[in-house]
Amino acid sequence: MLIKEENSTVYILKYLITAALQSLACIAIAQVRQAQPAIVCSLLRAMAMPVLLLGLVSGCGFQLQKPLVLNESWQPIFIDASGELRRALQRELLENNLSITRNRKNAGSTLALSAKPIETRSLSISFDGRDAEILRSLDTEMEWRDANGRLLANTGLSAEQSQLASPAQRAAQQREADALDQLLRADIAKQALAILRHPVIEHASLP
Repeated sequence: MLIKEENSTVYILKYLITAALQSLACIAIAQVRQAQPAIVCSLLRAMAMPVLLLGLVSGCGFQLQKPLVLNESWQPIFIDASGELRRALQRELLENNLSITRNRKNAGSTLALSAKPIETRSLSISFDGRDAEILRSLDTEMEWRDANGRLLANTGLSAEQSQLASPAQRAAQQREADALDQLLRADIAKQALAILRHPVIEHASLP
């Protein structure tokens, strides 16, 4: 099964909004230098709507970055990872207009992520000897190979998030920990995507 998602329209919209904001900002600065506050107020009001639109588009999970264009021979991609990490990587690839497959035999390339369990360690201690701040970290090994088994990338990825300790509110602290762990996986997925943008040089021009 192939899965693909198009984001070119969203990217163009965000590009145009950003360009408009930059132009309005330059005009506003010029008017401030000329001491024309009334015009500046009008410009600020005009900038409010593009800012709102940009926020809404960004809130949908899209990034202000050109969608990744990957060699067609490396698609669809089979993701060899487990659980939440696999889902995070799947979302990241789809949001960047890449096709994926659930069948390894149909894959143009295989992206494997081998993750260690999320680790925690103390960053600081409170006056009573308890943990005041905790560091949560996730380390993974990434390997990306094409359909012929040739290595396209092989590297380690890591992500960290800090958390304030709240011994008196264990339930709330656990919910926060779960949310931070999701951020760790999302960060790893973004790093993996960045590697896909720059595969091993000797294989980058393969047909």
